[in-house]
Order: sequence, then C-alpha cells, then structure tokens
Amino acid sequence: MSNKNYVFEEAKESLSSILFNGDSDRTEAGFFDGSVESWNDEDMIDGAKWVDRLVSEMTKAINIDDMRRRVAVILEALESIIKKNTNASKKLEYASMKESLQSLINDNQILKRVIANQHQRSSENEEKAKQVLHLRGVVGQYQEQVHKLELSNYAMKLHLQRSQQQQTSFSGNLPPDIY
Repeated sequence: MSNKNYVFEEAKESLSSILFNGDSDRTEAGFFDGSVESWNDEDMIDGAKWVDRLVSEMTKAINIDDMRRRVAVILEALESIIKKNTNASKKLEYASMKESLQSLINDNQILKRVIANQHQRSSENEEKAKQVLHLRGVVGQYQEQVHKLELSNYAMKLHLQRSQQQQTSFSGNLPPDIY
C-alpha cells in the first residue's frame, strides 16, 4: 500500500493483478479457496478486530500467492463494510438533516404566528394611541369650555353680589312706605 500512496482502490487492483498472474490453477492441500470466514460480520466495525482477523488469516497462508489471495478477499470485505457503514452514516445524516429541517420549518411557522400577533398588537396599539390623542384633544376642548364657564359663572356671581349689595343698600335707604 505504501507504493500506491495508501490509495485503497489502486492497492486493491494491484493485489488483484498479482493474484491472477500467478498459478491460478494450483490446488494444493490447504491452499486458499477464496473465502474468508465471516469477514462481513457486523461486529467487524472495530479496527482491532480487523487486525486480529488479518493476522489470523495471514498465519494460515501457505505461500505468498495464498497470502495475496487472502489479502485481496480481506480488502474486498473491508471495502464492502466501509461502503455499508458509509451508506448507513449517510442515511443517519440524511435523517438527522431531515429532522432538523422539519424542526426549522416548525420554528419558522411559530415565528410567523408570533410576528402576525405582534403586528396585530402593534396595529391595535397604534389605533389606541390615535384614540388617546383624539380624547386628549376633546378633553382639552372640554377643559377650555369648563374654564370659560367658570369665568362666566364667576362673573355672574360677582354681578349677582353687586346687584344684591345695591338692592340691600337701596332697601335700607328707602322709606318703608314706598313698598
């Protein structure tokens, strides 16, 4: 793998080409038959287990060609598990993104309702502010009228008092038989 700069596909192709250039029809006793028992198990996610199984398979190899064949099968199994795990992680990521999107959509709808309520309250407050301004103007007019009426009342009161004073001053100075 170091000659291929750790590129998995190139290493696999290189091993496959080496695998089929040798004695392909060789059938010695104990020679590798192309199967590695349970390399696609779900418990093979752990890297340490891969290393243990790889070492185990390499110790079973009879010769270099057998070892190459075993490595090729192991790499194919590894590729298969990586693809499976990648697909599973993509599905989980997609589900997570879908859930996040749904959450954002729900939050957006809530915010829209909040904004609509806020706008309605703002409109109501503006209407109330207009009513308050109008009522202040009316109150100001009424206060002016009350002030004028108070002045008029005061003037009438003074006029009444003067007229009563004049009446009493006339009634006391007039002879009693005039009335």
